[in-house]
Amino acid sequence: VWHMDREEDGGILTNFGMADESRKINVNEITNVWVAAAVRSLVETAGDVGPDAAVRIVACVSDWVDPDDIPRENGAEDGVYSSRSPPYRCHNGRMTCIEELSLVEGLDAGTYARVAPYLTVFGTNTGVNVNVARPVALRALARARQGAKDAEIERLLDRIMKFRKDGGLIKSLDKRSVRYALFGEGGLTASEAGEWAIVEWLLNHRLMTVQSRYYYGISTGQLSLGDAGERRISFVYDGARDAIEAWNER
Repeated sequence: VWHMDREEDGGILTNFGMADESRKINVNEITNVWVAAAVRSLVETAGDVGPDAAVRIVACVSDWVDPDDIPRENGAEDGVYSSRSPPYRCHNGRMTCIEELSLVEGLDAGTYARVAPYLTVFGTNTGVNVNVARPVALRALARARQGAKDAEIERLLDRIMKFRKDGGLIKSLDKRSVRYALFGEGGLTASEAGEWAIVEWLLNHRLMTVQSRYYYGISTGQLSLGDAGERRISFVYDGARDAIEAWNER
């Protein structure tokens, strides 16, 4: 069982084991204003897209998952997709696989490839697990806070990554517990206060979690009888139910 990660420099890394989906931003929750802001930030940074195009992409994704047929400003509903060749309908519901995102107006193949590794469609959380989230996802969440300074964000990311590398684990969303874990029990310096303001904002808007539930993996094998050839199974395991949430064979 293995999975692939996209590194910050764009490289692809193959890892053994399953990938924790809670380290990603849940794009199915994009109708939440704060998740929408985080996805917009992700599209701009990881997706290398300009601000106006990112706003349009977020509007189109929001229209794709919301239940109505009314296009948002800069969005897209059936009128856009029916003119494609071949035509198809706007989903108007929660996505069941991340690949569905490639059907959304405004997301070309390159942008999709750059942002998809940091997005998930599983679960109902609006936040990501700070104990396992990659810097790209954390950076997008932090940038969703208006007024957050790039220097503060990068210092905070360095702090979280060092904390995790040293074996640290945030076990509770209690503000005091989170603050003591990351900054210690003493007073905050001026620069630390700026970092803590970002963390507190993430906690207040439920953009941070500390638990995991869904895990993604890929398994490949070679058939020895009948139609010989390689077969691949990708799956998502729900740890809370001890059951397979999604299964795809090809």
